[in-house]
Amino acid sequence: MPLLIGEWAAGRVLWPGIPGWALIAFTALGPSLVAQLAYMRGVETIGPNRAGLFNNLVPVFGAILAVGLVGESFGLVEALALALVLGGIAVAEFFGRRVG
Repeated sequence: MPLLIGEWAAGRVLWPGIPGWALIAFTALGPSLVAQLAYMRGVETIGPNRAGLFNNLVPVFGAILAVGLVGESFGLVEALALALVLGGIAVAEFFGRRVG
C-alpha cells in the first residue's frame, strides 16, 4: 500500500486491466480464502497436533510447483530436502508420543 500511495501522489498510477483484476480476484479467493477454509476443515477433522505437521509440506509443494510450472531444475539437494521433510512427518506420525 505505501508504494501505491506514493505512485498515486506522483500521479503515475497504472491500474490493471480486466485480466489483471481477474488475476487479483483469483488470488484473493483461491489461495487466500479457499485454501484457508480447507485447512481449517482439515484441522477440525484430524486435530491441530497432526495438522500442524503438514505445515512443513508448504515448501515441498512450492518446489513441486516451481518445477512443474516455471521449469526450475530438480536435483539431488531438492530430493534430499523432500526426503527429510517427508521422513520427519513420518517419524512424528508413527513414532510420536501416544496419548491414552
